[in-house]
Formats: sequence, C-alpha cells, structure tokens
Amino acid sequence: MPTKGDAVLVDRQGPIAVLQFNRPELRNALDGPMLALTLQRLQQLDCDADVRVIVLTGAGDKAFVAGADITEMATRTMYTELGDRARLMRETCNTLETMSKPTIAAVNGYAFGGGCEVALACDMRLASATATLGLLEVNLGIMPGGGGTQRLLRLCGRAVAAELIMTGRVIDAEEALRVGLVNRVTPPDRLMEASLELARTIAAKSPFTLRGVKDALRAGANMGQTEGILYENKLFALCMETEDKREGVAAFLERRTAQFGGN
Repeated sequence: MPTKGDAVLVDRQGPIAVLQFNRPELRNALDGPMLALTLQRLQQLDCDADVRVIVLTGAGDKAFVAGADITEMATRTMYTELGDRARLMRETCNTLETMSKPTIAAVNGYAFGGGCEVALACDMRLASATATLGLLEVNLGIMPGGGGTQRLLRLCGRAVAAELIMTGRVIDAEEALRVGLVNRVTPPDRLMEASLELARTIAAKSPFTLRGVKDALRAGANMGQTEGILYENKLFALCMETEDKREGVAAFLERRTAQFGGN
C-alpha cells in the first residue's frame, strides 16, 4: 500500500482513484524509480474492478510534473544509458492511453516535458488558471520521447504542435484551452473539486460502455472515418448485449437513476 513518503500516492474516493505525484521539493520531477512506481500504480488501478475513473495531479501548488529529473539525465550521455527510463516513460504514457479506465489530468502548475506528455496521454485535462504547459525538450538539445510529438499532433494539429515543440515555448492555461490542449480552465482553488465532479459524473456511467468509448476514440485516431465507424459499430453491438444496457433502458423507462454494474 502507498505510504505518505512515497513518490506516487493513491487516494481512493469511492469509485475514483486520485494518483498524486509526490516530490513537491523537486516540483514532482520524474526520475526512473518514480516512473516505475507510477507505472506499477496505474497497472494496479486498471486491474481493480472497484476503480472506475483515475484523476492524476501533483503534490503542492507549484507543479503537476515539471518534467524529467535533469540531474539524472545529466549523468547519462547515450540513449542506451537512458534506455530503461525512456522505456518506462513510453510505457507509462501508453498505459494511460490504452488502459480501460477513463483518466483525467488535473494540471495544477508546471506541466513541462514528461509532465506534459503524461497529461497528453490522459483522456481529459483540466487546468488551474495558474498552470503552464510546454514540451521544452528542444531547449536541452533533445526532443520529446514519451509520445509528445504524436499526441500533441493529434490533439492540436500539426501547425500548433510544430510551433510549440520546435520553439520549446511555454503556454499559459488560457492559450492551452484555445489550442485544444486542455478541456477546461478553473480557478486554482476549484481545480480538484471540478476534476472530481467530472470524475463522479463519468464514474456513474457503465464501465463496459466507457471502455468501448475509450477504445473507439483511441483506435479511431489511427483509422479513416469509414473504418472507424465500422469499428464503433462492432463495439456498439457488444454494448447491446450487456446487463448495463438492460439496466440503462429500464431505468430510463422507469424514470430512475441507472445503477450500472459493469456487465
């Protein structure tokens, strides 16, 4: 079980799990052990049938994740020396994108480099009005390595992705909202409340259906529209055979709130 001193904490709030990056003295910078622990926590939560939505945020009021631990990076000169860390970064972001549970990034401060990549891999992003985001790797003579180029491209379009990644420019929350990088901007003291409200709304839906929606959105991003619609139709057909579908229809006809069990 996570303890208070762990670099990655998990707080269970009913069907919602809040995963918190917990190195506030280093602005929650990611090093190899922290990435390994993050990946482990995410895999455990994905296998937990009682968890329906995961919210990610950073400890303190300064940072979501301020990027990679540059001290760790400075001691290595070759890709092979950073191979394990690079693999962990890639696997962590891929897990966020492909796991069955919806994920929400509550961006409460700096989300730079790897921190921005983690946020991009989540299904939704809410940002504090004081948050700042950017893929700053070019300023270090490198480029994103956790999927940042590909996810920003698909989220914001090629021109926006090219400018932000090639300049290493930091943007504020309002610009992030304008370019489609975040879903919503909230006052700093409302960020977690708003994120949990969104999580509770989603958690009340059918887990089976949510898995289908997430699968369709992820797969559709790499398909043509016609192929994507056919894939969606197959998932729709599976939903039609579930207990949750029967419960949803019955609840609608009986004018009551549906109680979805995930079957």
